[in-house]
Amino acid sequence: MFKYIFKLIIIGNNSVGKSSIVKAFNGDYFDHQYHSTIGIDFASKILTLSDDTPVKLQIWDTAGTERFRCIVRNYYRDCIGGIIVFDITSRTSFENVKPWYDDLLKYTNKNPGELTSVLVGNKNDLDNRVVSETEANTLASDLGMSYIETSAKLNTNITNLFHLVSDNIYNKIINDDIEMDDSIMINRFNIAESTSTSRFRKFASCCVIS
Repeated sequence: MFKYIFKLIIIGNNSVGKSSIVKAFNGDYFDHQYHSTIGIDFASKILTLSDDTPVKLQIWDTAGTERFRCIVRNYYRDCIGGIIVFDITSRTSFENVKPWYDDLLKYTNKNPGELTSVLVGNKNDLDNRVVSETEANTLASDLGMSYIETSAKLNTNITNLFHLVSDNIYNKIINDDIEMDDSIMINRFNIAESTSTSRFRKFASCCVIS
């Protein structure tokens, strides 16, 4: 059973590990072979917050390539949480964090105070990092975001990441800092769902609109 539904979107450059993070969160195996996301993938899972409040997370996992931007931007709408991922071994993916953040604010149509956003430095199991933790923390602070480092391969900080986002959203709700709208839904029907259930939908055409 869950009390709220939080809509989240995970964005960032291609091959930074967005899908691997979502799969790790759902308990799926780590695939060593890279597979590019085609358009949008969707997953859902119930998470219990620090005060034992159960919430259902609806996670939109997006393609990072330019040719799918016309799809991705349609799915920003009504999201209350944004996760921006870069690869700590890729300077280019880090340099593109700010444009991804600008897109997040523009297409969710929310101000920074309403939107919960987290910057994620993924692949911290690798030795050849080119972006320091200090540098990433500075950028996150400048953008008003939290920062966390993860390894989807080793499942490091994956659950902590989604707790960080969800607890932040929940605290804004109980403090009346955000309004209840389509980005946060109250479960009025006491619907039960297995915490291990994950459903994925894939869209492969720019004609798909949510």
